[in-house]
Amino acid sequence: MLRRLLPALFCLLAIAAPAGLATAQTAAPTLAVLNLADGVIAARDMVTFRLGAAPGKPATGTCTDWLAALRSQSWQLYVEDKPAAGSVGEVRLDCESPTVVRASVRLLYEGLPADVLKRVDRPVSNIGEAFGGQSMSVNVGPPEAAIGPPQPLWVRNTATWQRAAAVATLLLGPLGFFLLVFRTNIARDPMPPQYVGGDVPCPGDCRPAYSLSRTQFLWWLFIVTVCFLVIVIFTGRTDTISSDTLVLLGIVSGTSLLAVTQDQRKAKDENAKRADLAADYQTIAAAPAGAVAGAYPAEAPGAPAGEAAPANPEPVKAVKLDELAHDVHNASRDFFTDVLTDANGLSVHRLQMLVWTAVLGAVFLVKTLRTMGMPELDDNLLILMGISSGTYFGFKINETQVPPAQTGTKPAGQ
Repeated sequence: MLRRLLPALFCLLAIAAPAGLATAQTAAPTLAVLNLADGVIAARDMVTFRLGAAPGKPATGTCTDWLAALRSQSWQLYVEDKPAAGSVGEVRLDCESPTVVRASVRLLYEGLPADVLKRVDRPVSNIGEAFGGQSMSVNVGPPEAAIGPPQPLWVRNTATWQRAAAVATLLLGPLGFFLLVFRTNIARDPMPPQYVGGDVPCPGDCRPAYSLSRTQFLWWLFIVTVCFLVIVIFTGRTDTISSDTLVLLGIVSGTSLLAVTQDQRKAKDENAKRADLAADYQTIAAAPAGAVAGAYPAEAPGAPAGEAAPANPEPVKAVKLDELAHDVHNASRDFFTDVLTDANGLSVHRLQMLVWTAVLGAVFLVKTLRTMGMPELDDNLLILMGISSGTYFGFKINETQVPPAQTGTKPAGQ
């Protein structure tokens, strides 16, 4: 069960990484959000200001004495301490304490100061600006000057459709990868010709084993495609593919091509081994359960000395037949068993290839979202990717996925 859940968790990690990055960059108290791209000019909520000593308030007296004077004032909106072309709508004044007036106002944004607008009216530079906006200060007061400490205002220069499209891309990208890999045969090795297996029944749902090189190619295809689409959605730029990205895709494509070529080169020999395993399968299937190697009852004549075999040998025979059927048909056991093992068991070169593919994919995605551009990767990272791929292919040259045929039964009396 855990092996089946791990691929899903792996894809969820790809979804959670950009979402967590956006949350980390926008987790600040939000007064209101001004959407320049959507043309939204009014804040939804009342904004509260705590007014200290300022123009328009008598120098002496208490809060109650000041309210009348403040209510007679005209109110002006200030952004970054500069008067903004806007107005203040509904105003509610009350006393928070004997010396502090609390003003709850509804701000109407009609325009930002020119220098402020120049700073914010530009393509976003990271995922935090795209979803959260840029922070600036806003205040209110009479035409002479702002009153009290400023409050934060988030100015967002992305339209609702852009944010919705980006979220859909970040969600559907990993989902599409998951569906293609685990619901189709696109990331799997081809099955051997039908004549190789003979009469050996195909186990399980009879789907071929997963291929590490094909999975890696699909992983990078989706990572780069999702990053490119997010950049285009928020910036409209299509010239952001860096030279490092091309080098990276070249390494991945070359590794996948060499791996497929190597598999085809060894196909004839491995199919011959599978035919021998099919013969072993027929021999074991026809033999009594107690005669299967490793399944002798302890009291049976000829049983290996010291072997503590189960009293019921049928399950042992069934396990051996299932293993042979998987090897004969190159059938999938589960994702991680398929991509991490060969005929000799767990392979270190396959493990390092899978781990570094996942790590570098996450680094690439995070760097893209932080800069809104395809990253210029560190030379050492590209060298590491090349070493990882070269090591994988070097070991793969002498690797075999088909164990040698063995005598599956022992004649009685031996």
